[in-house]
Amino acid sequence: MNARNIDLHIEELVLDAFAPSDRHAIADAFQREMTVLLAERELPSALADNGVVPHAAATLDMPAGATPAEVGRQIARSIHGGIFR
Repeated sequence: MNARNIDLHIEELVLDAFAPSDRHAIADAFQREMTVLLAERELPSALADNGVVPHAAATLDMPAGATPAEVGRQIARSIHGGIFR
């Protein structure tokens, strides 16, 4: 597979019911998981040619006690699913 650069811009991410101090751990886990997920698949042709996904929304129902790492991974999986639908 050829190396590629992907710029992912998230305009807004709302995390209700999480401590503000968890934001960096959630973001780090999100970035790691999204990197793995994007490396596993070829981009759809519309995206491979400098395409844009205008909107990929996700609503998550996380179990009580989910760690910031679990939350970040689940957010990445949900957004990734929206990109590849």
